[in-house]
Amino acid sequence: MPGAELQLRRLVGPKADELRGTAHVLIVCAAISPIYRGTPVRLDFGYLGRVRFQEVSPEVLQSQGPIVQISGDDIRSLKERAERSPRRRARICAHPGPDDRTHEMLIVLLRGNLIRPHFHPGKVESFHVMAGLMSVVQFNEDGSILEVVRMGDYGSGRTFYYRQTRPIHHTLLCESDHVAFHETTQGPFSRDGTTHPAWAPDENAGDALKIYLDDLRRRTGVEPDPPR
Repeated sequence: MPGAELQLRRLVGPKADELRGTAHVLIVCAAISPIYRGTPVRLDFGYLGRVRFQEVSPEVLQSQGPIVQISGDDIRSLKERAERSPRRRARICAHPGPDDRTHEMLIVLLRGNLIRPHFHPGKVESFHVMAGLMSVVQFNEDGSILEVVRMGDYGSGRTFYYRQTRPIHHTLLCESDHVAFHETTQGPFSRDGTTHPAWAPDENAGDALKIYLDDLRRRTGVEPDPPR
């Protein structure tokens, strides 16, 4: 994706120079990426070279510009977003857009988030934990547990890097107050690119998924989530 200034010039032409000193520009974004088409988006253009993230949803921030730099402050802000999210999660997409071949995301999960077991056909993925603890639970086709990978940051003594070289049903169980990790997978993004097994309750099926994951925590020796 081009840098934010070039995107602005494409959208508003010669008026870009007039807008350079403007604190905020409100547009209906159709040119940056199809995923934003028809969506009102606020872009910060106080200093065009410092535009970093665009909000796609309360849980998802899309990076902007040719170089992406993420600091501890950004992860702390992401944690605050996750705390405001009903699903207890938030992410920064470091890749240019949904059609990119390589997708890299900085993700924060909080205790109490519910991730239904799933896999991505034809794709591989990796996790690199930066802060906190989590367990990656892998499943056989019948839903029985294949393996539990205990993960934490480098100083935790646990596995801090994990790469899944073939699609396997899996879920993530956050074990600390929050966990921050870097996930890499293949693009492009497709809502049909995630498959859920019939034995895993749907996220929208009342408390069924929570009951299932609470039992999974018990079976894998992971501390139960506190009451919400």
